[in-house]
Amino acid sequence: MNDVVNENSSRGNNKSLLIFFVLLVLAAAGIGAWFYFEKGPGSPMTNSENTNNEVVARVNGVEIDREAYERSLEQLRAAYTAQGVDVSTATSSELLKEQAVEALVNRQLIVMAAEAKGLTVEAAAIDTEYQNAIQGAGGSEAFAAALAASNLSEEMVRADIANGLLIQQYLSTELRINELTVTDAEVESYYNTVKTTNPEVPPLAEVSAAIQSQLLTMKRDEAVNTALQSLRANAEIEVLI
Repeated sequence: MNDVVNENSSRGNNKSLLIFFVLLVLAAAGIGAWFYFEKGPGSPMTNSENTNNEVVARVNGVEIDREAYERSLEQLRAAYTAQGVDVSTATSSELLKEQAVEALVNRQLIVMAAEAKGLTVEAAAIDTEYQNAIQGAGGSEAFAAALAASNLSEEMVRADIANGLLIQQYLSTELRINELTVTDAEVESYYNTVKTTNPEVPPLAEVSAAIQSQLLTMKRDEAVNTALQSLRANAEIEVLI
């Protein structure tokens, strides 16, 4: 099973991690707050409360600060480590730094694209996800302690939740991510391709669901990546580190 799913893991993982923060919102609307406490440091794009923070990038004039970059870096490091990738080498360290900035730039581009389309987020939706984050952290006291430990404010978390919801809207309405499907023929074709190099793979019936899930992720990756390439081509991006 793992051989089938991992056959294309290198290409798939590179693309997925490149747009890691964008794709995460497919799984949870309140991604900003939730991942602060469930998966490690979150990644607010800017920190208006720390005016002395170094600027590491600008996207159409919007600044991304070092604190956001450090959070992005830690999130990617955790993602790679969870997949069994060694992130201790000099090469992987440099790659992570590049991807940390790129992930934040991509996220900012999607937010800007959503705003340009007139997409908005209701305050009630933000409140709901914020309360969900509090419950997910174990209650108000635990949530407040986590905020303090991470040097975050309620305002920052709410802003990140709003951005996550905005990104989710954009992916759903503009890229129609949720409408993408994988056909039985595509699953069978992928399986047959893998089987030519690994005849010992399990029967198709046993791995079809896993293959379908992987192919769907790949399609979503491709859709988002294509959109980001277009947005990047028309954006003014400065990377300062």
